[in-house]
Amino acid sequence: MVNEDFTNVIWNYILNHVFPAPDYLVVPGYHFTGGFADHAVWKIGTSPRRLILVYEGKRSGGAFHTIHHALQQAVARAHAHSNHSPALVAALGTSFMLADANGTPSTVFVASQNGISELTVSWGAVMQKLGNVRAIYQEWDTERKRLER
Repeated sequence: MVNEDFTNVIWNYILNHVFPAPDYLVVPGYHFTGGFADHAVWKIGTSPRRLILVYEGKRSGGAFHTIHHALQQAVARAHAHSNHSPALVAALGTSFMLADANGTPSTVFVASQNGISELTVSWGAVMQKLGNVRAIYQEWDTERKRLER
């Protein structure tokens, strides 16, 4: 993906697919204190709403330090909402990583240029990881509602 816009458009689709409305809101170009995130995912319909994922993307090219820089941007945005502990996604073209709110990577995926089959294997793992993030926040929301009664 030659520029950051292409990377972000693909992730906009992925995030909207995994976190659908009306339960979630995927916000491109979300303004945090001190800057913008390429995407932020909010769990809505809860009080208070909950930030569950911050995404930062970069165009293809560069090395590990470039994707690490994107991850550090996501960490800074996540820390702007200290009462939340969102999952983080940092993407560099077809390579990306999932991390916790402190920036500790949990998984790194690379879609090679050899064909779509390797991307399909990674895609299944990504969908599972993002599904896990979604399930954790649904459990949290259920427990919060139970405690409010």
